[in-house]
Amino acid sequence: MIQKSYQKLLKFTKIQQKNSHQIFNSNFTKVLTENINYNFARNTKINVKSNFENKLFKKQLEKEEKQIQNKEINSQKTVKQTYNDDVDDFRDIELSQEDDKLNKQLQPKEEEYEQQLSKDQIKFIRDTLLYKGDDPYPEKLVHRPEKGVVWGLGGELIRKKKNFFTKGEWPTHEEIMGFLELEQAKEIDCIDTELELGRTDLPKYIICASSFSCVHNYRIAKNLLIALKELEIKDYPRRLMIDGRQDDEWVMVDFNDTAVHIFTEESREEIGFEDRLRNPPNDDDVDEYLKIAQTKRKQSVFEPLKDI
Repeated sequence: MIQKSYQKLLKFTKIQQKNSHQIFNSNFTKVLTENINYNFARNTKINVKSNFENKLFKKQLEKEEKQIQNKEINSQKTVKQTYNDDVDDFRDIELSQEDDKLNKQLQPKEEEYEQQLSKDQIKFIRDTLLYKGDDPYPEKLVHRPEKGVVWGLGGELIRKKKNFFTKGEWPTHEEIMGFLELEQAKEIDCIDTELELGRTDLPKYIICASSFSCVHNYRIAKNLLIALKELEIKDYPRRLMIDGRQDDEWVMVDFNDTAVHIFTEESREEIGFEDRLRNPPNDDDVDEYLKIAQTKRKQSVFEPLKDI
């Protein structure tokens, strides 16, 4: 009995020892694992912190390097700009000095200017060539045309005046030709009958002009007649009028010592009025014409004209 109980005690003690060892081992392993995990976590935190600090430091270095580079670039640009500005200023000074020298050489006296150039030329030079304003192209400006402006021949802009002629005086042949230009007449020709033809039975000046149509033809004559009536010239024996109708291809206005003949282009070529004036027919040609005219009157309307 005693032996059995002793054996039971031994077994029990062995079992307790095993259990205690197991418990100790388990506790020890727990403690070790906890220490290891703590140390690992601590080391990882330190490494992460150090890496983050390194990245921040690198970024700051990069920013500083970029700022330094930008400062250098800006300084170089400013140096170049100042250099270019200095060079331009120096060139401007040289050019201005050269211009002053040339102006001194080319500037004649006022008396010489007046002798060499006319008033219109001097005005043109002062307004365009010697212009000192801000506009670089003053002579090329196109002003808006005023009311009562028409386009003259050749693309020249001419202002139409209401009182083109001087009141109380008959206009000259040159003024009449200028008036016809304003009315857009073409191929204006003036014949002095005394100088060119040696005739005194005709008006002294015969002015011929071409128009675009019959309506234009009559309009030119009508406007000329209105302008002549506005002069209010007294003691004129004849009444001012237009010789011709509104649909005629040849219209005439006769006044004082001037006769204005206005044709359409086709009728002017067919009639040849200027050639007939400058090269009048002979007496034989006149006799033949009179014979033809007399025979035509005797014949009926439906009979053809016989050659003589």
